[in-house]
Amino acid sequence: MAEIKEGTIGRHKKTGEQLVRRDGKWVQVEVAPPQAPVAPPVTQSEESGIMRGLGLVGRAIAPYAAAAGTGAAVGAPFAGVGAIPGAAAGVTAYGLSELADALLMGGKGRQAVERGLTAIGLPEPQTAAERVGYEATRAMTGASGIPRTAQTIATNIAARRGSTQGQRIASLMAQGQRIASLMAQNPSGQVLGAGTGAATAQTATEMGAPAPLAMVLGIAGGTLPYGKVASPRKTVAEKEFAAARPEGYVVPPASVRPTVGNIALESVSGKAALQNIASGKNQEVTNRLAAEAVGLPAGEQITKNALEQIRKESGKVYERLKSFGAFSADNDFYSDVVKINAESQELLRAFPDLPLAGAEKINNLVNAINQPNFDSKTAVTLVKTLRQQATKHFSGAPTAEEQALGAAKRKAADAMEALISRRLTQSGDTQLIKEFNDARTRIAKTYSIENALELSGNVNAKKLAAQLKADKPLTGGLRTAAQFAGNFPKASVTPETYGSPGVSALDAAMAAGGTSMLPIVGAPGILAAGLPLARPVTRSVALSRMLQNRLERPPSIRRRGMTGATYGALTAPNSQEQE
Repeated sequence: MAEIKEGTIGRHKKTGEQLVRRDGKWVQVEVAPPQAPVAPPVTQSEESGIMRGLGLVGRAIAPYAAAAGTGAAVGAPFAGVGAIPGAAAGVTAYGLSELADALLMGGKGRQAVERGLTAIGLPEPQTAAERVGYEATRAMTGASGIPRTAQTIATNIAARRGSTQGQRIASLMAQGQRIASLMAQNPSGQVLGAGTGAATAQTATEMGAPAPLAMVLGIAGGTLPYGKVASPRKTVAEKEFAAARPEGYVVPPASVRPTVGNIALESVSGKAALQNIASGKNQEVTNRLAAEAVGLPAGEQITKNALEQIRKESGKVYERLKSFGAFSADNDFYSDVVKINAESQELLRAFPDLPLAGAEKINNLVNAINQPNFDSKTAVTLVKTLRQQATKHFSGAPTAEEQALGAAKRKAADAMEALISRRLTQSGDTQLIKEFNDARTRIAKTYSIENALELSGNVNAKKLAAQLKADKPLTGGLRTAAQFAGNFPKASVTPETYGSPGVSALDAAMAAGGTSMLPIVGAPGILAAGLPLARPVTRSVALSRMLQNRLERPPSIRRRGMTGATYGALTAPNSQEQE
């Protein structure tokens, strides 16, 4: 058997312990206990790198910290503000000044601040990585105050809107509240979006992208990484507009969907002018729907004579009904007749001396037609007479009594026509039933249109809305027009009540003021001359088919951090031209 060399490593067959050959024997190997790893000492270069990083962070937040301190000091003494909202307002104010500096001054103000920070000993970012991190930190700090400040502004506006005098001021405050509320949404997303937006814009600049492209990429980079907001359900205004849009109605976009972009577009366009132009377009739609409702040829002007001619043609079927013979009333007729003055009679029983307009004459009308039997000839004549008298009651400037009598006589005519329709149905003459119901509906529509007709030949959709509110049974296109006008009255004004939008005094003032002020901030004054010309373009965009159809559809999914991303991308200084 060969001799085993000293130091040979082996293992015990039974226990599995590790053994070593020493002095001719197998002995157990002693295993030293494990020792904790020792961290290498921090080198001087690494320590200086950490301090440099902290210095860059301090440089990034220093201007905002100063602005926050100033805002807190100013806001603390005021009960309606407070130190924390004041600090947020200070940060936001400084951020907005940077944004204005970036857009109007080419970043010259920012460059002056950077020189000051260098002068007090704070390190400058030298490498591409440092510049990207520096811009991200700055943007996140600047965007951190926006949501809180916007929420404070929205709350304060809401508290003061009720006491505001004047429709114009109230409208402006409502728009301001909507914008502030949108900017207050999703605070964390705004801050993160600002950071990634600035970092993306700066990275693009480091790679040689021109400033405009860097800004666009920054906005995209600030919004795409964050999840999508769940698509909200349609609001009441969106549902109402969706019902009218297929007919061609248009509205100022912010009246349906008050997003920041829509509000800004409406403001640039001129709110009053945009509403008037929309009303003009909608008047054409209303006139078309009214003409279609009574079978007038396309393009033919609606006049009282034209409506009377339609009634004359449709009334021929009533002449045939005169030979129908005698017929009796039924329970539905009695019920319809009682309802004509039920409310007034209930009030008079409770308050006998109450002077209700037309109550006595309406009571006489109800007693007169509340009969058990009728002759078809006299019944048809009664319907025609009641409708003619009702129209006269509503013409001109009717008194309260005339309005009450007009409404009562319409209801009486409706009750008699409904009775005739039921008796025709029982007779089994299906052709006569159809002709009668069609004629009845068409004639009723002519009266509805005539009561809403202006001297200009335009059908006033607001008057149709008033009829619908008064329980007038409008159907089809007339009902669509009435509902639209009721929901969007400012987009349903008849053209004869306003002038041409043209170039307003405000447009001229903006051009004159801009021509003198823009050179002060380094922009050519000639740009202001184009302001009045830009407004018609924005109005066309606001009322374009593409944008209006988008309002009809469910709201598009919004990306998180859009406000912050835009702020970060636009304020990244190295994506602007340096001195």
